[in-house]
Amino acid sequence: MPEHAVISEDLSVSVNGHEILSGVNVVVPEGSILLLSGPSGSGKTTLLKVVAGLIPELYPKYVISGNVSVFGLEPGQALREGLVAYVPQDPSSYFLNASVAAELLYAGVNTDLVDVPVDKLMHELSDGQLYKLLLIVATSSGAKLLLLDEPTSHIDPWTLPLVMGMLREFCARGGSVILVDHRVEVVRDFIDAYVTLKGREWRFPALRSGRSVRRDPLSGVHVAVSLHDVWVSLAGRDILKGVTFEVGRGSVLSVVGRNGVGKTTLLRVVSGLLRPDRGIVRVSGRVFYVPQVPVRWFSSDTVEGEVKLFARAWGFRGSVDEVLESFHLEGVRDRHPFTLSVGESRRLALALAYVSSADIVVLDEPGLGLDPGARESLVDCLSVMMGGGTTVLTAGHDLVLAKSLGDVCLLEGGVLRC
Repeated sequence: MPEHAVISEDLSVSVNGHEILSGVNVVVPEGSILLLSGPSGSGKTTLLKVVAGLIPELYPKYVISGNVSVFGLEPGQALREGLVAYVPQDPSSYFLNASVAAELLYAGVNTDLVDVPVDKLMHELSDGQLYKLLLIVATSSGAKLLLLDEPTSHIDPWTLPLVMGMLREFCARGGSVILVDHRVEVVRDFIDAYVTLKGREWRFPALRSGRSVRRDPLSGVHVAVSLHDVWVSLAGRDILKGVTFEVGRGSVLSVVGRNGVGKTTLLRVVSGLLRPDRGIVRVSGRVFYVPQVPVRWFSSDTVEGEVKLFARAWGFRGSVDEVLESFHLEGVRDRHPFTLSVGESRRLALALAYVSSADIVVLDEPGLGLDPGARESLVDCLSVMMGGGTTVLTAGHDLVLAKSLGDVCLLEGGVLRC
């Protein structure tokens, strides 16, 4: 084996005449972890797919120039020989089986040695639990190179040291890792080097027109969301235990907690997607729910078409062009929503929430896939919406982002502590 796991020399990638990467030079020594950072849309995922041998094998319209080698082999050959494991942004798309036990059996992993609930079906796991399982399967696959796309978006701060420890052990056994992530400060102590791709960070300018904020019949109503002694049980286990809180109109509440503690369950209760076993839920006005992976409910052929569809459905009276520009979507307006990066999908979901003029916006993992500039702009965007009377409820594990938004509560053991 050569001493370098990956070498790219003057790598350039384009599709349909649009340049995604230009002159990228990267060297990954064996046994090391390289962080690849950069703004959303700068080509980080594209670079991973080239190294993984997926581009142009599965994406023949992509044009590649320059050289890329993986353990001295052409990337496609390295993939076919089982030397590479690519872990995508959406962990649910990685698995082949319906249950955790079946997936581990298929991968040849001893179920007694894993820290995930092996008696559950895949759809019963949280996003973070799915990602932990995914890493267990990937590091046990026999691959020598792991390509991880946005792991910290899925892993809570309490679990991150354990996961990064798994990667360091993988490297100690001769493996290598390329890790794509926006949050350099979170993984800095665990990596050996990092490379930043150039790109334009998203900034949210003030909109000049648009949202029709309906103050009636909400005038005089101060509490927008109220839960009292709410209990939810799933698969025989208490997920929420007597949750009680209030959120005032035009304000924000962020719920943080470990993976799998019930944050998404709480948001689904507020959104009306899940009825509690007992307790009182009061919501004043229309609710717009943005899930962790919004691309699953996009239904139009283009980004512009999706915004226009929601504008018509929700009675938006402003300029769709202005919304596309403000949410940095003008460059992808003709793209199919399914082809967007996670960050671009999140910006599109925020644009749809904006045009909805909903009274309450519920965001699951709002910072997922956003670069630092976009995360700051997310705060600005939500501030604009709250200034118009919109109430915001978020859930995630990013405590820094949560504190920058406003009030924060911790969900732990099914109990909400504020």
